[in-house]
Amino acid sequence: MQDSRKQIEGLPVVRRNIAGIDLGSERHWVCAPSLDGSAREVADFGATTPELIRMGQWLKETTASTPARSAWSRLRTERG
Repeated sequence: MQDSRKQIEGLPVVRRNIAGIDLGSERHWVCAPSLDGSAREVADFGATTPELIRMGQWLKETTASTPARSAWSRLRTERG
C-alpha cells in the first residue's frame, strides 16, 4: 500500500491544514496551507492589536483548521 502523505523537503506531512505561527516581540510570521492545498503561504504581521486582527482575518481566508505557535521563548525560559 502506497503512503498517500506528501513530503515537503524530506519530511512527511502529518496534518495538512495546520497553520504555524512564530511569535516574536515585534513581528509574527505565519505559514498556512494555500487555498488549493498544493503549497504554503507565508505572511508576517506586527504585534499590535490591529495587526493581530489582520492575522486572524488572513488565517480565516486560508484552509487552516488549527493554529500551532512556536514555543522557543518558553523553552529558553524554562531551561535558563
